[in-house]
Amino acid sequence: MYYYLKNNCFYLEQIDNTLFLKNNFCSVSIKNKGAYKLFKMMLPAFEGNVDVDKELEKLENQKVKKFLKSLLEILKDNKFVLYSDEIININAYSDEEQNILFCYGGNIPKKNNNLNEQYVVYCPDKKIGKIICNILNCSRINVSLVNDVGNYICVNGKQKLIIYKKNNKVIVSSVLVQPSDIDKDLFKLPYHIFEIIAAFLKIEIMLSIMGIDNIDFTKQKYIFDLRTFEGKIISDGENK
Repeated sequence: MYYYLKNNCFYLEQIDNTLFLKNNFCSVSIKNKGAYKLFKMMLPAFEGNVDVDKELEKLENQKVKKFLKSLLEILKDNKFVLYSDEIININAYSDEEQNILFCYGGNIPKKNNNLNEQYVVYCPDKKIGKIICNILNCSRINVSLVNDVGNYICVNGKQKLIIYKKNNKVIVSSVLVQPSDIDKDLFKLPYHIFEIIAAFLKIEIMLSIMGIDNIDFTKQKYIFDLRTFEGKIISDGENK
């Protein structure tokens, strides 16, 4: 297995040469004495070009081998590294793709330079539709806009994603509830809300194209609180 330490990983030596790790998702404190020294020793192998698992098997010190294997599991489980069965050439990815990988990536498949997808944005409001298209459009996503009717937005491609408003909350889902049940004033919301939603959708689509495990809007609803704009996955039972 090949590993690449993400650029959002912060590490620090603690008392007794123990190790503190932090990224955008969590912080981890490893209390084993000498953990920091061993972690620093491993850094050259975390550039994506060394089969780390294979090299660890060559270690004769069983105690160190066991610790380093445990360390790798911690790094994987807490999103500190990208990992793959093949060499990871991070420079083969665009800056935008790298940012997505560093934030959300874990196990990454072989890169496919030619893979992209076509999407159509159906939106009754032309300006909002253009905002969404401009954010989604990139080398991996080709987007076109169709003016439609209704009180919702449909982003249609390999995944079908519907944006609507219900009970003063914006919901992204693969399924639209009865049109009579949704709020009629979706397009009166400030434009920046649609910019944020489009950015979330772009990450979702890009991760899907790149073959990365992710939160899948096609399987679960995602609801945004319009006061804080914090998001959470909801079940159908909560969307009443």
